[in-house]
Amino acid sequence: MTAFTPPTAAEAKVASILVVDDMEANRAVLARRLEKYGYSVISVDSGPAALARLAHTVPDIILLDYMMPQMNGIEVLHELRAKHETREVPVIMVTARAEGEATIEALEAGADDYVTKPIDFDVLRARIETQLAKRKDASQLKRANAALDERVTLRAMALADLEDELKQEIRLRQDLERQLSAMP
Repeated sequence: MTAFTPPTAAEAKVASILVVDDMEANRAVLARRLEKYGYSVISVDSGPAALARLAHTVPDIILLDYMMPQMNGIEVLHELRAKHETREVPVIMVTARAEGEATIEALEAGADDYVTKPIDFDVLRARIETQLAKRKDASQLKRANAALDERVTLRAMALADLEDELKQEIRLRQDLERQLSAMP
């Protein structure tokens, strides 16, 4: 397997990851490995704790356990997708449930990807990088579209000004033509 080289500090800011898992051991393993890869990791032990954390700080990506007490990952995902602040944050479901129905349920609820336990960390890292790249590309596309919209608006305003000038020029010429034709 090819080793993945993390981006240099000059290439990108450190991506922040929120790990949501009710098992302390899982959170600790994920946090250690992800921090070793150069990510900034915050971890919480439940869906409600994740939602409370997200009210203050929105990470670049969320790793969300599927099976948790109180509020499972699907319920958390529904809350995330319903809120404007977290609607577009990539979410990768992380779970021991490998059956197709669980994967479909997570993807239909709005998960961006799905990783099963035991975690292959090279695969997880590749999926994280893919989601971060997609989000960056989408953000750049939105900025480019906004810039184009602004240019179109400015051009439309300039065109309207030119039309007004042309109409004034036409009226002026028509007035002059009338005056010339009225001369003996």
